[in-house]
Amino acid sequence: LAGSHLIETPRGGGYDLSNATGRKRLRQDALDATYEVDHMTERITAEKTEAALAGQWRGGRRPFGYERDGMTVRLAEAALIIAGTERIISGVSLAAVTREWNAAGITTSAGNLWKTTEVSRTLRRARNAALIEHGAQIIGPAQWPPIVTEAQWRAARGILADPGRR
Repeated sequence: LAGSHLIETPRGGGYDLSNATGRKRLRQDALDATYEVDHMTERITAEKTEAALAGQWRGGRRPFGYERDGMTVRLAEAALIIAGTERIISGVSLAAVTREWNAAGITTSAGNLWKTTEVSRTLRRARNAALIEHGAQIIGPAQWPPIVTEAQWRAARGILADPGRR
């Protein structure tokens, strides 16, 4: 029919937007779906915070330097993190470290060549010193083994965070 606005969904059935009842059903179902997403987000956020406070890995892409379980050190990658950290502390440029990592033939955990921004992000990770970072704060020790000492990590992170470095 002309002027009729029917919406069919695979699971929610149909909505006839040409009348008040159909429009009300669509709005209510959209509101219910929004509530469910908000509730799920709150639950997942609480679970991630609880895991962080317990020093546990919270999942995601495999962290460079560690196996897929997030707990076991991957030695070849850990050696790059150690060398990169020491090189930054000794005054070597981030670009030089990036070239060295690419020359070593080891890619990021996503399989890509290294860029200076990614090397910087990797060396600044609290995870390397077995610390948990949640939000923008270090909240405690982690359950996985460190790759570098906390002193080494803090020194490299301080250098890389210095705006005068650029």
